[in-house]
Parts: sequence; C-alpha cells; structure tokens
Amino acid sequence: GLAEGSLRGEVAAASPQSRPGGPAGANPPAAAAEAASAHDVLESLLDIERCCCPFVRRGVMPTLGEVDEGSDFSVRLVLDEPEQRYCVCIPRSSSGVVGVLWARWRGAELNRTLRAFCDLEERRQWDRDSSFEVLRAADASDPTKEEVWSVSALSPWPLLDREFLWRQWSLSLPAVANHREGRAVVVRSFDDKALLPGDPNKVRAFVQHQGILLRPFRDGEDVGLDLTCCTQISLGGDLPDWLQALLLQFGVQTALGWAGSFRDWCTRGGARAAPAAASPPAAETPPRLADLAIPEGWAENCEAT
Repeated sequence: GLAEGSLRGEVAAASPQSRPGGPAGANPPAAAAEAASAHDVLESLLDIERCCCPFVRRGVMPTLGEVDEGSDFSVRLVLDEPEQRYCVCIPRSSSGVVGVLWARWRGAELNRTLRAFCDLEERRQWDRDSSFEVLRAADASDPTKEEVWSVSALSPWPLLDREFLWRQWSLSLPAVANHREGRAVVVRSFDDKALLPGDPNKVRAFVQHQGILLRPFRDGEDVGLDLTCCTQISLGGDLPDWLQALLLQFGVQTALGWAGSFRDWCTRGGARAAPAAASPPAAETPPRLADLAIPEGWAENCEAT
C-alpha cells in the first residue's frame, strides 16, 4: 500500500448506518455529515500538497535533508528528482507524520489510472503486497462513489501484518496551473466489528488521511498525469518510538516500489497485457527490516507489534 506514516491518536468512526445509499431509515443528517468527511479528507490532502508538490508549491522547496518550517507544516525533503519527489510532512495540529510522494507519469491516462486503483480485480493484479476485499460497493446514485474496503497488508519481518477497514470516495479536482480537471480517491478508516471482526494474527491499523490526487497535464507535445499520494496511518500495536522512526525510513523505498508497480500497470496496458487470474495472486515475500538497526533480542519478543 501507500507509504506508511505514524500517528498516535484516535480516528473518528462514523456509523455504518449513516452511509449514503444505506438501508432504509438511515438518518439523513448523519449521512450528510459522513459525505462531508470525504471532502474534509480531500481538503487536508490539498493543504499538504500545497507544501510539497512543485506545481502548487508556495515559495521555495527545501533542499535534500533540510526542513522547511511552513505555517501549518514542517516539511523534510527526502527525495528530489525531476519527475519524482518524496517528502515527510509533519502537521503542527497533530503528532502524526504524513508521507507524500509526487510523480509525473508521461503517457498515463486519467480513466485508465482510476480504474487500476479502484477496480478490485485490477488492484489485486498489481498491488501484491496487500489483499483487498470490497465489503460494500458504491451506490449508482452516490456522486462520491463511496465504498467500504477491507485490506490486509504485509508488514516487514518481524512485525505482524496489518489489517484495515476503510471508506473510500472518488471526488473531482478543479483545474490548476497547466492541468485539466482531475480526480481524487480518498480514504479514511472506521471501526465496525460486524463488518471486520478482526484477525488475532494481525494488528488493526487506522488510516487518518490517505489519497491519490490525479491531474492530467500537457507539457508541449507530452501529455500524462501528475500523481500525488499522501498517507497518514496509525500502525497500531505496541511499537516503540525508535522503531516507528526506522519504519518511516523504510517506507520511502516501499512507496517508490508501490508507485513503480502502479505506473507500469497503467502505462503498459495492465490487464490487456497480462493473463487473466482465476484467483487473487499470492502476496510477495514480506519485506524485512534486516538492514536496519534493530536492538539484539527485540525480534524474539514482538508478539504485540
């Protein structure tokens, strides 16, 4: 999945009965409040994007390793390449850390990329470090295309795998700079034991803010997409502070690998170039933290992580 940041704090949970298009008798004010939460997530991601991405950046980006002390965020630039950038963004209003990846994908198409991300069968084909299920499909009358997904994500050894339950929405993005109108897919976790009781062999993690922002661009004769991925996650479990810091470093390479798989699938034809699968593909070998400085003996006592 997307780059994993760390957040200490609770994620507000909305009642499953309040979803748009839900059962008869759903409370309309509650449904309206839940729909508003999708736009709240998007506004938060747009604020973060304004601090980290080149075509909307206010002021001058810090150089590698430097920290830009903005008014709302502290931003540390980790990777800076002409068509790829990764930042660690720390909101002043919370103790969380947001991983932000921006990339320019020449030749990518908006609808093709949206389908690769939102269609369950396509997502299973290229995003192989996680397993996905759609527990509630979008209602045809819902303009936000709200769905409920459960996700199981591989964790680096020796950590337990993580499981998520989230609502996912698709929203429009206004035109900006040299970009036409785009789309955003945003996610926020909630808790519902009836939908996802929990696996004793996994740790429940929560997404506070997560999304991809897709904007079609034209650069001379070149066309494609500018992609911004933002992720703020509470990993759950009993993770010591030093390990969360190491995981943040580890997450940069994870994010780049994830984006590479996503881009290749979208620009090389995806399902048109791959044989059909009768069942979801097996997950890849879990990543390891072997190259990081884990204290001796810690891995043998990590059942709660």
